[in-house]
Amino acid sequence: MSKSQVSVLTAKLDAEVTESATREAAQAALAAAIAELVKKAPKVARLLEEHGEEILGVYALPEAHQKRMRTTNMLERQNQELKRRTRVVRVFPHEQSCLRLIAALLMETNQEWMGRIYLRMEEESGAEIESQAQAA
Repeated sequence: MSKSQVSVLTAKLDAEVTESATREAAQAALAAAIAELVKKAPKVARLLEEHGEEILGVYALPEAHQKRMRTTNMLERQNQELKRRTRVVRVFPHEQSCLRLIAALLMETNQEWMGRIYLRMEEESGAEIESQAQAA
């Protein structure tokens, strides 16, 4: 498959499978994508058959959490930040100095994220959540 075909396929899978309203709709979209890929890209179809259920794991979460957990945007942004900050140094004297810098950056991010509430696993009303967020 060419690069453009791969990007079209990825966009289609993302739109149809991961953005489906229900797990059943996502499974149907995944099955349709696999059937379409069997002739064009048999290896990709085989991998989706074997590991497709892993993509659908997000549907086991409460509906309010599914949208945030569907993507890896937070991790991708963190990796970009690590890359940006390590490029400034250019050459590390040894591996330990690189690990120290990365560990310090990750601890800093952890401190920032501890003050925020991204997901609540309890079932609460919207008013209770907002009042707790304002109190914090």
